[in-house]
Amino acid sequence: MTKGSKKSNQSQSIQAWMVSDNLHEEYLFFYILIILVLFLLGLGTLGFELSGYSLKQNLFFNFVWLIILYIGMALTPCWYWLIFGKNAYLYRATAKAMDKLNSYEEKRSWRKMRMTQRGQLPPNKFEVASLIFLFCYLMTDYFIVSAWVKDSILVWQPDWVSVCVEWVKTYTNLPPLNENRKFFTLSFKTNEILQQTYHSEAEFIKSSAGNTLLLYHLWHVIMFLPVVVTTVILWWKPLRWFGIKEIDPRYIKSTSEFMRRIIWSIFLFFLMLIGCVVIIRSIDLFALSVVKDGVNHWIEETKLHGIYIFIAIGIRFFYGWFVFWHNVVLKFFSGNCVPLYTELSNMLEEHVDAGDVTRQGLNDMQDCKLWLDVAISANGATGMHSVLIRTFTNV
Repeated sequence: MTKGSKKSNQSQSIQAWMVSDNLHEEYLFFYILIILVLFLLGLGTLGFELSGYSLKQNLFFNFVWLIILYIGMALTPCWYWLIFGKNAYLYRATAKAMDKLNSYEEKRSWRKMRMTQRGQLPPNKFEVASLIFLFCYLMTDYFIVSAWVKDSILVWQPDWVSVCVEWVKTYTNLPPLNENRKFFTLSFKTNEILQQTYHSEAEFIKSSAGNTLLLYHLWHVIMFLPVVVTTVILWWKPLRWFGIKEIDPRYIKSTSEFMRRIIWSIFLFFLMLIGCVVIIRSIDLFALSVVKDGVNHWIEETKLHGIYIFIAIGIRFFYGWFVFWHNVVLKFFSGNCVPLYTELSNMLEEHVDAGDVTRQGLNDMQDCKLWLDVAISANGATGMHSVLIRTFTNV
């Protein structure tokens, strides 16, 4: 197959996914639309300030509104039912798909797996929960920037926040020395706005804005693993439809394909490594969201969350390697256990003939040798044991 044909097949795969009528995509499409309405409502309202109330009181009111938005997003399936009714298209299509699945009397579990892989069944509860979680995460992120932070200063800073800030500060490297190779890094080399505002990183980290950024970075570090997991769950099937099968190690059929997968492995490994290091270690990654015109810069810096998609691609790719080597090991040992079983049987026979064990041990060894002989016959596809086993198990 030529490179041109491969690119053509991949583009056709993506086009087919975009225009397909598979239930998985259609469910996610309608759910995303409903969640987007609530998300945009949150972007337009969070950070409000009621006159006559202090900043801390307004923070509490914003938090209550955030919880209401959470509940609204969590009830996305209910919103769909209320908007489109119980006879909506998705419900009818789901019933039709389940009737098709139930029509298979044999290998029903295998049929269900195939229909799931092809997107012919609705998303499972983990995929729906992951979608809702990711939007709630982004909404919380915006809540911090718009409601908790005012003019680069935390409106509410209890003792536990101060402890968290001091902990991050303790493990942060500052240029130009960057001594002791601490875990977090802070540098203004690529941020002209912060360079113009502060003389040095040391000056910045001692300021109120510095404390705000340290807490904001800790929030991203804590949420890193949950966001990665939910991103992987949500993108697992769409990545297959987007054409990742073209580089998936599970489908290696030649030496040249194996070598190409090795090159992809090196590329994706470094891509994942850089993505993880940047999100976890770089304190200044989302600096402008809380330091300078937070709300406006937040929309721009939110695009950096696309790094999680590349991490998900890498995880799915390396899962393919796991399956590949798992199958290699199974094929290597499948049908080749007879020499091992024979050697163990001979060793037991020597001990039984020598009589150098107790009576109970002798009985155990005889029983073990009997089962080894059965396994030898069955795996070698010879003898009475193999005939009996294959007859009564339909193998």
